[in-house]
Amino acid sequence: MTSKSVERLLSISKPILHDMGIEEFQYAGVGTCFLAQYGDNGFLVTAKHVLNGYDAESLAVFPNPQTPISIPFNQFSQLTNVDEHDSDYADITVLRIDRERLNISPGSVVPALNLSSYDAKWHLHKDHGKIIFFGYPAEDRSIDYENYLAKSDQRLIEGKYLGPSVSQHCHNVQLDSIGPISSLDGFSGSPVFVLERKISGRDKPHFCGMMIRGTATSKTAIFVDGEIIYKIIRRTCKP
Repeated sequence: MTSKSVERLLSISKPILHDMGIEEFQYAGVGTCFLAQYGDNGFLVTAKHVLNGYDAESLAVFPNPQTPISIPFNQFSQLTNVDEHDSDYADITVLRIDRERLNISPGSVVPALNLSSYDAKWHLHKDHGKIIFFGYPAEDRSIDYENYLAKSDQRLIEGKYLGPSVSQHCHNVQLDSIGPISSLDGFSGSPVFVLERKISGRDKPHFCGMMIRGTATSKTAIFVDGEIIYKIIRRTCKP
């Protein structure tokens, strides 16, 4: 059973779609992203490799179910001067939302993860709390040919923290189960949290980072530390 605190987070995660500009097949793409907020600024965060082969201008990510107009962006950020022999931690793309052009349906909201004050408290709970991430597996995507739309189903995966990865600023997770799906393809870009166990029985989620890849056969996955994402966003907001 998913706790209410986790249920509230699920809406920050979105499927990566690209507007192909083709009437017969409007949307394509595989991967996951999530929306984040820093002060008055909004961002889309995803794995860099998810956008390979596509133009960022073609991104079609919708702010909420009530709004049929995709989110506009005005800035594109990635890490530079990266160690080419150990670059997993740089598999991040951050796009700043263009607030002036953002058009949402009246009365609706844009759910986003608040990163205005990242505190890295997840490290205190990583060894005894449950690790979760949620995204959109490729095999759960289907095409509605009648309406020329791509449909995506969100899945939540649970696991436990294994320890630091051999790649700097990255961490390993052992997955409990991947449920009915046979592959982790599509989860890259998913937000990762650890659940702090409270005496009240209500788990408190702490942001850990972003999933970059996983293997279904070994039931292992690797995510990049949230501090790297926070630093990219904070740098983007500097005048």
